[in-house]
Amino acid sequence: MSGTPEQFEIMDIRLLSDLKKHHYQQWEKLDFFLREDWSTVRTLMEQGIEQGILREINLDLFPFPANQRK
Repeated sequence: MSGTPEQFEIMDIRLLSDLKKHHYQQWEKLDFFLREDWSTVRTLMEQGIEQGILREINLDLFPFPANQRK
């Protein structure tokens, strides 16, 4: 999975497999978030940089999905 937070990287992959097998609708929601829902995080980071709350950083270094980049 690309673009996963550190907490998900250490998750036992068998849990995801079981979730997909036994609770498919919930697995779809988690899968969608892990793949696509990073746009909110990126937007907040961009706003923080523009407002001077965050120092300027290269957001391309973060694991945002390619289709979420501006």
